[in-house]
Amino acid sequence: MPPDLSVGQPAPTFVATTTAGNKVDFPKSYAGKVVLIDFWATWCGPCIAELPNLLKAYDKFHGKGLEVLGISFDREGDGEKLAKFTKENKMDWAQVFEGKFWDTTIGRQYGVEGIPFALLVDGTTGKILATSNMLRGETLDKTLTEVFAKR
Repeated sequence: MPPDLSVGQPAPTFVATTTAGNKVDFPKSYAGKVVLIDFWATWCGPCIAELPNLLKAYDKFHGKGLEVLGISFDREGDGEKLAKFTKENKMDWAQVFEGKFWDTTIGRQYGVEGIPFALLVDGTTGKILATSNMLRGETLDKTLTEVFAKR
């Protein structure tokens, strides 16, 4: 059974290592922050199409406490491609990359069946604040504005 990823539910916890070699103990590592977990891949057209919205939101809300954690669904051997892509596109947030494609550990844990997929999580409580349909396109800015207005 996939986890209940609805608003107000606790996000599944995990420990992972980022491409920079840093350990993430989710959500504890993000206490005091709001985290957008972004399940994506460099080969995913819809993921790339969302990137301008995500970059704009990150620039606007990072100073207020927004963090992004990318969970890459890229394939084995694509680590350099991922690093180049994130650098060229100014994706200055942490990325988790296993090279397992659809068998990505955190993706399986979260029951992800399609990307892009995102969740907004309160790093202190671990509760889900918003789900994927509230975190895409122009709705992303609206959702984040509402979340940060309540903090």
